Amino acid sequence: MNAEQPPLNATFFAFKKRDRRLVLTGAAIAYCVAVLGVSAIFIAASWQIWSQAISWYVGVVSSVSSGNQPAPPSGDLVLRLAPLYLVFIPISLLLFSLFEAACLRWMIRGEAGGGFLGLKFDADTWRVFGVYWIWIAYLVVAVIATALFYVLVAALSSVGGAARFIAILIGTLAPVGIAALLIWGGVLFAPAAAASVGRRRFTFFAARKISSPRYWPLLTSFFLVIVGYLIVSTIMSTILQIPMSTAMASVMQQVLAGADGADALRAMQEAFLTPFMIGVFAVNVVASFVLSIVYYIAMFGVNARAFEAAAEAGDVERA
Repeated sequence: MNAEQPPLNATFFAFKKRDRRLVLTGAAIAYCVAVLGVSAIFIAASWQIWSQAISWYVGVVSSVSSGNQPAPPSGDLVLRLAPLYLVFIPISLLLFSLFEAACLRWMIRGEAGGGFLGLKFDADTWRVFGVYWIWIAYLVVAVIATALFYVLVAALSSVGGAARFIAILIGTLAPVGIAALLIWGGVLFAPAAAASVGRRRFTFFAARKISSPRYWPLLTSFFLVIVGYLIVSTIMSTILQIPMSTAMASVMQQVLAGADGADALRAMQEAFLTPFMIGVFAVNVVASFVLSIVYYIAMFGVNARAFEAAAEAGDVERA
């Protein structure tokens, strides 16, 4: 993806015709099966906690509508959910690593199969998994740095006089600069997973060799993929809101009329646990998941194409 090549060469790279068909589809199906299994276990383990949270929320709505003071949330709910998420999040990252590694192996090296429809715990998966943790560390550092920055701005503002005006000006413009910095770093190291698979060794900071010479075409490809995803997801969400709003209206009428938590939950069950609404939810879940998978694969393809172009130009070596 050098300067003469149009960005769309990377945007649709994942979907170009290859020797074998349905390799990415098989990996996506395997990933969906794995995610559904893990999600079912998580929901079963946390169902009682979520039921209590829903009952509390319904009680808050009912109290506010009747002019009473709503009960505060129970801190016990958060404490009980935290350990489950500490287990669920790393497992989710590992499953996604399996999926991305399978896609990148096929798009970069032409390797397919093995494991469960291409998902396998090999060195590529663990390299991609390691890249994710570098990204998490990057975000944590960014959050800490942003917080410290605003502490300094607040300290400058407390001085008063011209310093206060400067602090207000900096605080107003800072979000744009912070967003630009995060986008710059995100694009700069975006091909790290693709580079790790293509070079067959863990690589993160060397991703700069891939992205720096082709930064703007890479950014444009990411932009096109993200905008396309947002447009389609917005249309889907708007369509879903029509039956959702209709069903929710009857529930809110009972809540505003003073129904307690049990009555409100019963009304929600009557409104949403119908064949039509179950079908709407099922179609929405499937469509949203398929759209997300297409989005992920497209993003993987942009990074894979960036690595391919860098290898062709001699910027990085291919293993």
